[in-house]
Amino acid sequence: MVNKSTQYRTEYSVNVTAKEIVRVIGIEISEDMIVDTLGRLGIVTVIDGDAITCTIPSARLDLRIPHDIAEEVGRIHGLDNIKGVLPSADVQTKQEGTFNSVYQLKMALINLGFSEIITTSFSDKGDIKLENAIASDKGFMRTNLRDMMRISLDKNLRHMDLLGLDMIKQFEIGKVFADGRERLSLSLGIIGRMKEGKIDALISENIEKINATFSISLPAHVKGGVVEFDIESYLNDLPSDAVVWKGKNVEYKKYSSYPSITRDIAVWTPEGTTAEDVEKILVDNAGELLTSPPRLVDTFAKDERTSYAFRIVFQSHEKTLTDEEVNIVMQKITQRLETNAGWEVR
Repeated sequence: MVNKSTQYRTEYSVNVTAKEIVRVIGIEISEDMIVDTLGRLGIVTVIDGDAITCTIPSARLDLRIPHDIAEEVGRIHGLDNIKGVLPSADVQTKQEGTFNSVYQLKMALINLGFSEIITTSFSDKGDIKLENAIASDKGFMRTNLRDMMRISLDKNLRHMDLLGLDMIKQFEIGKVFADGRERLSLSLGIIGRMKEGKIDALISENIEKINATFSISLPAHVKGGVVEFDIESYLNDLPSDAVVWKGKNVEYKKYSSYPSITRDIAVWTPEGTTAEDVEKILVDNAGELLTSPPRLVDTFAKDERTSYAFRIVFQSHEKTLTDEEVNIVMQKITQRLETNAGWEVR
């Protein structure tokens, strides 16, 4: 194969100084050593005062500017001989007021048990149409946060048992584009296995706590488990350093990429039996596929007996579990429970 192009076939020159090379590669190296190194690469050098004129062979199309020459000297000298040094600078940073206010609001919500979500700014409908949409269902700028909050809550509901949670509490702070302007909004949402009215009351309770923390007056009327506020008018009232994160140190653990399987089991027990007694048997017999401690989901007393209902989640780190595999574990648990006098699996 022959390259007939004549664009870069002639030799050309690059001017550089020893000081410039030293500054770029970060180590002291003499001018004589620089010239010797370049000579070994077939680069002819001419020294005129501080300037080093380098005649570059026609085959070296990668050497075009002084930095290229410096990098080549460093490469031949040995990159392992060049110590990494962090640059130093006296930089005074100042965080913008809105950032601090939003940060304080986020910390307050996290302290209340909410998790932050960040959803797309694009939607399939809206007031502002994009000229070059990335997808057919993302052709407009979003007009609210509520729609994606509801979608996110519904998707995360399926993971509630796996995470060992009684409810999912989420918030999002982001820009929306409606009524001819851009504004900053806050959306709160809660979902769980409880009546909608109770969820709305719980959100209202959390809003009141936010109001008390910052001495503001977000409206606490909620309907449908999701609420949204225009918060720009409240930002100036939020302090910049009032809220301290009250969370505990989080210990992260590897999660499985395979789906989980959930099973419920209820057992009648004699009077005086505690939920902890039942839970211990479940844990001892569930084996290594148990993802987290069983969750007590219902208690019912009748005729001097108490029924405890638990939800158990199984998951493997190696494969997708089958119903048959989980049924074997559940059968073992059932047999063990019924060995206790007066215990009856419902």
